[in-house]
Amino acid sequence: MSLGWRAQAATPADSGHAPEAPRAYVDTRYVPAAGHTVQVPAGGDLQAAVDKAQPGDTLVLQAGAVYTGPITLKPKQGDGWITLESSDLKQLPPQGTRVSPKDAAHMPKVEASYESVIRTAPAAGHYRMV
Repeated sequence: MSLGWRAQAATPADSGHAPEAPRAYVDTRYVPAAGHTVQVPAGGDLQAAVDKAQPGDTLVLQAGAVYTGPITLKPKQGDGWITLESSDLKQLPPQGTRVSPKDAAHMPKVEASYESVIRTAPAAGHYRMV
Protein backbone atom coordinates (compact mmCIF):
# COMPACT_ATOMS: atom_id res chain seq x y z
CA MET A 1 0.00 0.00 0.00
CA SER A 2 1.37 3.42 -0.88
CA LEU A 3 0.54 6.53 1.09
CA GLY A 4 1.62 8.79 -1.75
CA TRP A 5 4.19 10.71 0.33
CA ARG A 6 7.59 10.15 1.76
CA ALA A 7 8.77 11.28 5.21
CA GLN A 8 11.81 13.52 5.17
CA ALA A 9 13.53 15.30 8.03
CA ALA A 10 13.27 19.07 7.86
CA THR A 11 16.49 21.02 7.83
CA PRO A 12 16.86 24.66 8.86
CA ALA A 13 17.01 25.61 5.18
CA ASP A 14 13.78 23.68 4.50
CA SER A 15 11.82 25.03 7.46
CA GLY A 16 13.06 28.60 7.52
CA HIS A 17 13.81 28.24 11.24
CA ALA A 18 16.98 27.72 13.22
CA PRO A 19 17.43 24.32 14.89
CA GLU A 20 15.66 24.11 18.22
CA ALA A 21 17.63 24.10 21.45
CA PRO A 22 18.11 20.77 23.23
CA ARG A 23 14.97 19.59 25.02
CA ALA A 24 16.82 17.95 27.91
CA TYR A 25 19.46 19.33 30.24
CA VAL A 26 22.37 17.26 31.50
CA ASP A 27 24.21 18.61 34.51
CA THR A 28 27.83 18.80 33.40
CA ARG A 29 29.06 21.38 35.89
CA TYR A 30 32.81 21.52 36.02
CA VAL A 31 34.37 20.13 39.17
CA PRO A 32 38.10 20.93 39.45
CA ALA A 33 40.28 17.84 39.39
CA ALA A 34 42.19 16.81 42.50
CA GLY A 35 45.31 15.45 40.78
CA HIS A 36 48.30 17.09 39.16
CA THR A 37 48.08 20.05 36.81
CA VAL A 38 50.38 19.66 33.81
CA GLN A 39 51.12 22.60 31.49
CA VAL A 40 51.45 21.49 27.85
CA PRO A 41 53.21 24.40 26.12
CA ALA A 42 52.82 25.41 22.49
CA GLY A 43 54.80 22.89 20.47
CA GLY A 44 54.63 20.38 23.33
CA ASP A 45 53.90 16.69 22.84
CA LEU A 46 50.20 16.41 23.63
CA GLN A 47 50.11 12.64 23.03
CA ALA A 48 52.92 12.09 25.56
CA ALA A 49 51.08 14.26 28.09
CA VAL A 50 47.84 12.30 27.56
CA ASP A 51 49.71 9.01 27.88
CA LYS A 52 51.31 10.05 31.20
CA ALA A 53 48.14 11.58 32.68
CA GLN A 54 46.32 9.72 35.43
CA PRO A 55 42.69 10.08 36.54
CA GLY A 56 42.34 13.33 38.47
CA ASP A 57 45.00 15.13 36.40
CA THR A 58 44.41 18.28 34.37
CA LEU A 59 46.30 19.00 31.17
CA VAL A 60 46.39 22.74 30.45
CA LEU A 61 46.90 23.48 26.75
CA GLN A 62 48.19 26.88 25.66
CA ALA A 63 45.40 29.04 24.23
CA GLY A 64 45.99 29.79 20.55
CA ALA A 65 48.60 27.03 20.21
CA VAL A 66 48.30 24.35 17.54
CA TYR A 67 48.96 20.77 18.65
CA THR A 68 49.65 17.96 16.20
CA GLY A 69 47.32 14.98 16.16
CA PRO A 70 45.91 12.53 15.87
CA ILE A 71 45.70 12.08 19.63
CA THR A 72 44.59 8.71 21.00
CA LEU A 73 42.81 8.64 24.36
CA LYS A 74 43.75 5.39 26.07
CA PRO A 75 42.11 3.46 28.92
CA LYS A 76 43.28 4.33 32.43
CA GLN A 77 42.71 2.66 35.79
CA GLY A 78 40.49 4.57 38.22
CA ASP A 79 37.25 6.51 38.28
CA GLY A 80 38.55 10.09 38.10
CA TRP A 81 38.52 12.27 35.03
CA ILE A 82 41.48 13.41 32.96
CA THR A 83 40.68 16.98 31.97
CA LEU A 84 42.08 18.83 28.99
CA GLU A 85 41.47 22.57 29.22
CA SER A 86 42.57 25.89 27.78
CA SER A 87 45.10 28.08 29.55
CA ASP A 88 42.68 30.95 28.92
CA LEU A 89 39.63 29.22 30.40
CA LYS A 90 38.53 32.34 32.31
CA GLN A 91 38.07 34.22 29.02
CA LEU A 92 35.58 31.65 27.68
CA PRO A 93 31.82 31.91 28.24
CA PRO A 94 30.46 30.66 31.57
CA GLN A 95 29.19 27.12 32.06
CA GLY A 96 25.99 26.38 30.19
CA THR A 97 26.81 28.89 27.45
CA ARG A 98 27.85 27.83 23.97
CA VAL A 99 31.07 29.09 22.50
CA SER A 100 31.20 30.81 19.13
CA PRO A 101 33.92 31.46 16.55
CA LYS A 102 34.85 34.68 18.38
CA ASP A 103 36.04 32.52 21.30
CA ALA A 104 38.56 30.57 19.19
CA ALA A 105 41.52 32.77 20.21
CA HIS A 106 41.03 31.58 23.80
CA MET A 107 41.25 27.89 22.90
CA PRO A 108 44.02 25.58 21.74
CA LYS A 109 43.68 23.75 18.42
CA VAL A 110 44.49 20.15 17.56
CA GLU A 111 45.10 19.40 13.88
CA ALA A 112 45.83 16.21 11.96
CA SER A 113 46.49 15.75 8.28
CA TYR A 114 44.83 12.33 8.26
CA GLU A 115 42.30 10.33 10.25
CA SER A 116 40.36 11.75 13.16
CA VAL A 117 42.02 14.43 15.25
CA ILE A 118 41.07 12.73 18.53
CA ARG A 119 40.54 8.98 18.72
CA THR A 120 39.62 6.68 21.56
CA ALA A 121 41.16 3.28 22.10
CA PRO A 122 38.78 0.47 23.11
CA ALA A 123 37.64 0.84 26.74
CA ALA A 124 38.94 4.42 27.00
CA GLY A 125 36.82 6.79 29.02
CA HIS A 126 36.75 9.48 31.67
CA TYR A 127 38.30 12.23 29.56
CA ARG A 128 36.82 15.70 29.70
CA MET A 129 37.59 18.58 27.34
CA VAL A 130 36.82 22.00 28.73
